[in-house]
Amino acid sequence: MARIAQIARDSSDEPIRWIQREYVDHQGNTVILGKVTAYASKFYRPENGEAYRLQIYSTSPIQPEHLVKLYEYFCSEVSQPPFLEIYSYNPPDALTCVEHQRREIAHRKRLHAEQRQGQYDESLPPLIPSMRTGFDDQFLSGFCFLLTSKSYLQGSFPDNDHGTGPWWISFDRNLPSTLKKLALIKRLDSPVTDLRTFSEWGISVNPEIRDIKVQITTDQDVMGYNMKELLRGIHSTYAPRKIDYGLHESPPPALSEETLDMQYV
Repeated sequence: MARIAQIARDSSDEPIRWIQREYVDHQGNTVILGKVTAYASKFYRPENGEAYRLQIYSTSPIQPEHLVKLYEYFCSEVSQPPFLEIYSYNPPDALTCVEHQRREIAHRKRLHAEQRQGQYDESLPPLIPSMRTGFDDQFLSGFCFLLTSKSYLQGSFPDNDHGTGPWWISFDRNLPSTLKKLALIKRLDSPVTDLRTFSEWGISVNPEIRDIKVQITTDQDVMGYNMKELLRGIHSTYAPRKIDYGLHESPPPALSEETLDMQYV
């Protein structure tokens, strides 16, 4: 991916344009963090929901000239547009995508943990946020998009003939052997005190653990609405109105100890 010129941080009267920075992931692949904005401060000093970073993967390379269209596809109807964190690594499927994301989460936690002992390095890649995506918001999940077509080039239209919409992937930030279990009370779709609902409809019980959940966009005409609903879940259940970066979680293991069988990331 071509590098786009850096924009001066104190610019105050600029046209709307794409601003980005670059770094590498744990495999050495380029990652682009960017957004479309008229104010550099929105990029360097974002506030509230605009600080959130959506994780974007694609099964094929995303061209630099398509970054603005990609951003508009996801964020054109959002009141507090987030960043897109776009990976040049191209996973072939959802499982590979999640495996890469889990290891990237752990990698960045290690980098930031090392920096806490010294001066903060602004060039570090940022921590990856979690999101509340299901089970009545009891899980703080990992979340990412996987693009399997170029449908974003045409936009959010019902007659989009460029292919299927993005895959919405939520996943536990643990590797499979350490998945968290939810208490029964937290797995109910409705409170146990809601006797009317229980007597009329019953109360369904969700599974006690979740590894990976994939939803494929079939109706791209409602992408704007779906994005608004999704971004309602960016705030932590531990600190209201704050984005959660997993700082309450156990620290990642040393690289020498990392295995596929037993790690927390």
